[in-house]
Amino acid sequence: MIADAVAIADFVCEHATRHCASSLVGDGIDSLLASVSTDATRQRIVDGWPHVCAFDGDVIAGVIVIKPPTHLHHLFVATDL
Repeated sequence: MIADAVAIADFVCEHATRHCASSLVGDGIDSLLASVSTDATRQRIVDGWPHVCAFDGDVIAGVIVIKPPTHLHHLFVATDL
């Protein structure tokens, strides 16, 4: 799954920017982008946070990330498929 960190981070970053960034003020966008970066994604994977991806062919269509034990951390679904 570490090998998938870049693709997961790219997908989440794109959708977070498109759908969440406009509602943020001040340093909010910087905090958001840091939290969905490739490094942050890799660290969550290393820390054992489950990442579930849905695919449309070879393209990521959705990402769910769970912060153990039961917190929904990310839920992003492609809006352009």
